[in-house]
Amino acid sequence: MFSPFLAPFFGFDKVDLYTQLLSDRENWDRLVERIEELEEEKRTRAAGE
Repeated sequence: MFSPFLAPFFGFDKVDLYTQLLSDRENWDRLVERIEELEEEKRTRAAGE
């Protein structure tokens, strides 16, 4: 969808790779889980300060 617009900035090969990675639902789930883990770590550090 955004590939034609992003390719000049990041290069076609990188955009194509990310497009392939994100076309799989399992990879989206893993990405969301990782973001949630990082957010929890951030909250834990902020509470400890």
